[in-house]
Amino acid sequence: MISRRNNAIHQRVCEALKAQSPLPLEEIIALRKKSRRAVRLFKATFWVAIIIFNLALWVPLPFALSTTALMTICAICLFVAFVPPIFGIREHQRRLDLLQESSAGPKRSLVGSAGRTYLEKVKEEGRLLVKAEVEILEERQPAGASESN
Repeated sequence: MISRRNNAIHQRVCEALKAQSPLPLEEIIALRKKSRRAVRLFKATFWVAIIIFNLALWVPLPFALSTTALMTICAICLFVAFVPPIFGIREHQRRLDLLQESSAGPKRSLVGSAGRTYLEKVKEEGRLLVKAEVEILEERQPAGASESN
């Protein structure tokens, strides 16, 4: 079984493993920056929507607006404040967790020959494995193992 997970980080690691070329450190740093930026954007979205919600409720408007329209605007603001940021922040925090360096590498008995080659190339680059790489390497079947029971 290759991977039960289906996100961009695991897919990128699988591609790198198939190509037998480790993820470059620059790419890992860029992916981390992208996820941190997305988390900041979702947090800003939350606060902007909450501010608009409070302004719509408490600030007197210079024009007449029906209560139904005002409540609709408030409901939309609350939806935008909570739903996208909750799911987006959770997803990007997962990605950041997968991109953290892992001091403990995969168990040698669980890694096949292709995985060992990948590990050697990562060590040659002088960097630690990220958690996503460890997970993918530990999930792969060793080259000589068969699935017959």
